[in-house]
This record gives sequence, C-alpha cells and structure tokens, in this order.
Amino acid sequence: MIDLFTLISIHFLTIYTISKYVFPFVQPLMVRVLAAGKPGTIAFIGATRFAPGQWFGVILDAPDGRNYGEVLGRRYFNCRQRHGLFLRRDRITPIVTNSMMYMLTLVKFCD
Repeated sequence: MIDLFTLISIHFLTIYTISKYVFPFVQPLMVRVLAAGKPGTIAFIGATRFAPGQWFGVILDAPDGRNYGEVLGRRYFNCRQRHGLFLRRDRITPIVTNSMMYMLTLVKFCD
C-alpha cells in the first residue's frame, strides 16, 4: 500500500508537470498542508543546498514564515515575504482534498 506522503509527492509532481509543460495557462490544483500547525500549500519537494535530505517548501496562508522561497541566494519557489517555510516531512500534516481523494481511489483501484 502506498503511504500518504508518497501520494502527495506523486500528486505534486504530476500537477507541476501538467501545469508547466502541458497547460501552462491553467492554475494547478494545490496540495494543502498544515506546516508546523500553519495552513499552506506545498510549493517545493526535494533536496536543497542549505541542508541535506528531503525538504518541503510551503507557501503559508499568513505571513508566519521565515522567507519568500529563497534561502542563501537560491530560489526554490516564489511567494510573498514571510510566507515561505521549509520543513522536514515529520512537521507536515496533509489536508486531504478532493483531488487527493481521487488519486487515492485510483491507487486502490490499481492495487
């Protein structure tokens, strides 16, 4: 069985790929999360130059962050000042949306 964070990564990368290469004029569906208890949207998943391992870059709804998607001169995503936050996986709680439920249904159907 696929875990929720693997599903989030697949969902995020699929949306990113479709919106960037196939339908650049369409606003993509977003993966909503609670980042350290603060609501936001995943904007980046991957390795960074500032620390080893996998990081989640989140655009927070309110200006409770530490950056604007840039750390040590490297841009990882775009957002307003103090709306960006980088966290490890254990500090993120997914908010399951309709699009994620659809993907869960597809994964269960394919098993």
